Amino acid sequence: MDIKQWGTPNPSWLIELLLYWEGHINSRALTDIFDVTRQTAGKWIKAYHTETGLTVDYQASSKAFHAPIFHTQRYISGAIDEYLDWRQLGLFPNRSAETRATDAQVVTRIMMPRRFVAPEVMRPLIQALDTRTAADANYLSISGSAAQERC
Repeated sequence: MDIKQWGTPNPSWLIELLLYWEGHINSRALTDIFDVTRQTAGKWIKAYHTETGLTVDYQASSKAFHAPIFHTQRYISGAIDEYLDWRQLGLFPNRSAETRATDAQVVTRIMMPRRFVAPEVMRPLIQALDTRTAADANYLSISGSAAQERC
C-alpha cells in the first residue's frame, strides 16, 4: 500500500506531525480524524514506518507508538506554525494559506516567517497543554545573558 495515494488530507502527514511534535501517536488520533477502524489506523502507522524507515516502537503502557527525534521530515515542514495550525484550527496543509474557513469563522492570516523550534523543546509544553498542568521554563532575555526561570 502506497501511503502517498491515500488522498487529501494525507494520513501520513498527520502521523509524521504527531510523531515529530508530540513524540508519539496512537490509533485513536487517526480513527477520530479519518473515521476509520483501529485496524486501518494501525496499518497506516506500520505503512508509514515501512516507507520512511523511521523506527517506531509500540509501548503498551501508553498504548502508543513512540519515535526518536527526527533528522529529516518527509511530509511536514518542521515549522511549529504547521503543528499549531492543525492543533488550534484543525487545518491540513492542502488548504489555502491566505484564508481558511473554520466551523465558526473565517480566519485571514498574515503570513509570517516560518519559525523553527526543536521538538525536544516543544514536547513538554505540548504535554502540559494536554494535561492542563504548568510547565517550568528557563529562557534567555534579549537584554541580558543570565538564564531566568518562569512558571
